[in-house]
Amino acid sequence: MIIDAHNHIGERHDLVMSAEKLVSLMDRASVDQAVVFSFPKLWDNDYVARAVKSFPDRLIGFVGVNPWNAKAAVEVRRGFEVLGMRGLKLHPVRDSY
Repeated sequence: MIIDAHNHIGERHDLVMSAEKLVSLMDRASVDQAVVFSFPKLWDNDYVARAVKSFPDRLIGFVGVNPWNAKAAVEVRRGFEVLGMRGLKLHPVRDSY
């Protein structure tokens, strides 16, 4: 089984990577599953959760947060307990820690 462990989905300014497009690229590259999270500046955990529900056998959702955000812990808990995420994505360079 091949699992790609780092994939951004959603929108970031002029870049769009839909779940459908990612799965199509995965098929072309013979990738079985992919870990997905949104782009770090515009964390959209709800979009990731919807994408995983559309492709539950292909996508593994990670909740993304900036730990400097006062509500980061609440969002991580919501990601796991409500959205069904299976991991956590942090971006130390972008968020300066």
